[in-house]
Amino acid sequence: HDDRKIISLMSMYGRLYRIIATIIFAVGMIIAPFLPKIIGDACYMPLPESNIALTNSLFGGLHIGGWVIFGFLLIDTASSYLLAYKRSIIMADQRNYVILSIHTAGTVLMQFLQASLLLITKDIILFLILQVTFRFTENLTLALIANRKYPVITSKEKVPVDDEMKRDIWGNTAALSMHYVGNYAIDSVDTIIISNYLGPLTAGIYANYLLIMKGLRGVMIQFSSGFTASF
Repeated sequence: HDDRKIISLMSMYGRLYRIIATIIFAVGMIIAPFLPKIIGDACYMPLPESNIALTNSLFGGLHIGGWVIFGFLLIDTASSYLLAYKRSIIMADQRNYVILSIHTAGTVLMQFLQASLLLITKDIILFLILQVTFRFTENLTLALIANRKYPVITSKEKVPVDDEMKRDIWGNTAALSMHYVGNYAIDSVDTIIISNYLGPLTAGIYANYLLIMKGLRGVMIQFSSGFTASF
């Protein structure tokens, strides 16, 4: 094992992921003022009345439901990149089953608790806080596992990445980022159009059906990937 190369690569991955998180948060803040143009009157909807007194005292009567939900989802997305880079070494060691097991168990537990919270408290804020918490906990758990199994990545030694490898990593990262942006744009444009012309209720119903189809497709992909050889 080339420990110095591992240290340099993980350090660079960490910087890249932090840069991506910062860009996502910044772009989200830039988009926020234009939300009324994207989702219409949904920005000004009141949040559902909660059985939790604290939530009602903070958000009750404020017609900013769209912005509140957008803010939590933005934090959830941006923060997910802060520790996620450490799972790359687990994947490189062909232990993707560790990531999949933790992700699946966490997702099932999170969705059960979210559904229970909505039924009991009718509190969308707690629902979103739970989502952010579970995402961060998943990444933290995987980061701690990576630190324990591969202690070399916890080294504070400054090891530079050679220029050729740095160019390759930056090029691949830029290409992959554009790929993800394109996928999100394709998946989101139809929902934005439906929300603008038919209203957020219709868009929500469509999104629920789309979520079910994506979930089924994801299960089939994970099932079939178990029969695919590693190279």
